[in-house]
Order: sequence, then structure tokens, then C-alpha cells
Amino acid sequence: MREGGIVSEFTYNILAAVAQEESRKLSERVRASNRHFVDKGWHPVGRVAWGYRWRPATDDERKQGAPVKVMEPHPIEAPYVREAWERRAAGESAGAIHKWVKQLPDAARGGRSMSKSAIRLHFRDAVFAGRFDDGSTGRWEPLIDVETWEVVQAMNARDTRIPAQASGNYPLTGMLRCFRCGGRMAGRLTSQRWRGGQHRIREYLCQAFAGGAETAGVKCSTAVPARTIEAAVLRTVGEMLEAVDRPHVREAARRAWAERERASRGDDDQRRIATLEQQLQTTRRRISAASVKFLDGDLDREAYDIVRADLATELDATEQELARLRGRARPAPIAPMDAVLSGVAGWAGALQAGAPRPVRDALATLLGRIEPIRVGHGKYEARLDWTPLGRALLVASVSLAPSDNLLCVDQLGNARLPEVAIRPS
Repeated sequence: MREGGIVSEFTYNILAAVAQEESRKLSERVRASNRHFVDKGWHPVGRVAWGYRWRPATDDERKQGAPVKVMEPHPIEAPYVREAWERRAAGESAGAIHKWVKQLPDAARGGRSMSKSAIRLHFRDAVFAGRFDDGSTGRWEPLIDVETWEVVQAMNARDTRIPAQASGNYPLTGMLRCFRCGGRMAGRLTSQRWRGGQHRIREYLCQAFAGGAETAGVKCSTAVPARTIEAAVLRTVGEMLEAVDRPHVREAARRAWAERERASRGDDDQRRIATLEQQLQTTRRRISAASVKFLDGDLDREAYDIVRADLATELDATEQELARLRGRARPAPIAPMDAVLSGVAGWAGALQAGAPRPVRDALATLLGRIEPIRVGHGKYEARLDWTPLGRALLVASVSLAPSDNLLCVDQLGNARLPEVAIRPS
């Protein structure tokens, strides 16, 4: 209709090719603009995260390379976002937070539907900590502190490794592995008849049959009584937590963990990253200053091109070195030691009281894998594989507050089988 009616095949093929080329160029310009804004530390304009809103950039911000709009905390939504992160850091599940969010007024959600998957992605978005996905710092106000961000990311990593346990009556689900086939074991309640009556028994059953094609040929139905294997695990973990609750053991564990972090991350790398980040900001300011001088006529075109090329080369080399160091020095999400130590007393009490959720939180943070070892009819011990944080606490407790049970640990922090098996309680 715009061309005045039906056009020939040759004409509309040319028009389509022109439109396709313009679309490609537009896409390139948008990507280049977004890269420019990110390099300057500004968030590209687009769909704004919950808790933020766009406002027009000031003249000073525009001179610093900001887009036409910059992010700022939303006065109505931001308090609810902070509360959601505090709930998650305190141990509340993403599903429970989703139910809470759905009950909020429409203004608090900014008109968003906030599905359960959106809530899960929300707790993985680094924008709320004032960061980009690569870990670099952005030029907008964060809604949460770095400690809260690290705690929540450690919880996300733990939930990926260990699935949720709905009833809470089987604390070892997700960590317990079959000693015959290595498959994951899950809790169940079964019935057995003896002594003239029907009795309900808690046990863990191998789930290798549900592993799909990888375990198609495995037919394992190993079952382990829950009472004996849980007693073996909780006794060792409980004694370790009681030992760590002592001030001198806490301090030793904190020192050992700090030394481990220095060794794993590399203090030299961290100092180098800080220096390069400062150098990056200086180079960007110099490029901006040269551009202003060129526009004001204080710098001719030839001198500007030379300065710009030299600074661009320096900027590119700095960014490549930063990317290399961040990829090498960026640690896996692990709960901060201080956060773990602050919850030790509560975990020790939960193990004694048998509170399902705190018990599982403690085991998921401290243990990576549990393998039952059969030592007699109905009697089982446990071979424990500790997480790096759990091993650090274990070694500190064994060194400064040993017990008969904790002494069954080798120099690497691996639990060995004690000579005497646990009797079922």
C-alpha cells in the first residue's frame, strides 16, 4: 500500500534486503551503545528490575557517559525488595517468598505478576548488589549489601546441589548416597509386621531406578533404617557444633578460614584487581576530558586522534587483564564464615531438639555427601564428605576440643569409621 499497489518481485526483494540491512545495523548500534554504558559503569536502559525506576540523567552524569536515563531505588518498591532479600538470607525458601510477594499490594510489586520462576531469577540478579554479572561495580545505589548477596548466592548453590525436602522428616535426603550403586537415597515411610502388630518405619531407599537413561540397567532397592544412619551423622555433626560454639575454637576456625580464602583467591590478585579498576576509571576520565577539549576547540583533530588511540589501547589492555584476573580469582559461592559461626549455636540446639529445617540447613552447609556403611544387622555408620567450610570447622574442633567420636578424623579432615558401631537408640 505504501508503494502504491502491487510491486514486482524484484522490487520487494530489494526493499526486504534494505530493511534487513537496516535492522542489522540498528542491532549493532544498540549493542555498541550498551557496551559503552557498561564500560562506563552505567546500567543500559531497558526493563527495570523490581525495586528500581528510571529517572532522567543529569548533565554531569551524561558527561560521564551515562545513558539518557539512569536507575535509582523506587521509593515504594525498594523496602519490599530489601525485605525479600532479608527473608531469603534468613533461610526462607523462594516458594514461601513467592507466596508473600503475591499478597503484596499492586503498587509494591510495580504491577508485576511475579511468578515463582521470576522470584528465583530475582535472587540471582547481581543488580541488587550494585554489580554487573561479571562482578564489576556499577554506578547505581545497591538495595542490599555484599554480605547478604553472598549468603543468598551460597544458598542458591546449595539448593542446586541438594533438592528441597518437603516434609522435613528426612534430613539426609539429597546428601545420602547408596553404598552399593552410588545412587541418591530418599526417605520414605513403610510398614512392617512383627510381634503381632503393624509398625511404621522410617527408612532411606535408593532412587537409582529414577535416574533415567544413565541408570537404565541399575536395579537397586537398598534400604537403610533412618534411625541408625541419622544417629551416626547427627552425633558427629552435633559434637562438632558444640565444640565450635566455644570462643577459642571459633577464633581458630575463623583464622583458618581467612588463611584458606587468602590462599584460594590470592591476595596478590585481589590487590592487582583493585589497582586495575582504579586505572580503568582514570583512563575513562582521561578519554572523556580529551573529548571535551576537542569539542571546545582546545585540541585539534590530529592530536585528538593520537590521544584517543593511545588511551583506547590502554583501556582495552586493562579490561582484558581485569577479565582474566576476575575469572581466576572469582570464588565459588560459599556462605561467609561469620554468617555460619553466628548460626552455630542455633544449629547445635536444633540438632538436640530435632527441628527439621535448621537441622537440614546445618547439614547442607557442612556436608557434601553421606555414605552409609553397614557394620551389622540393622547397624550403620556413616562416611562423611565435608564441604570446605565444614572441613575447616571440623579440623578446628578436632585440634582444640577433641572427643572420642571426633578423633575418628584423619589429617585431611575426612571422617574415618570408629571402632565401635552406634547402637540404635
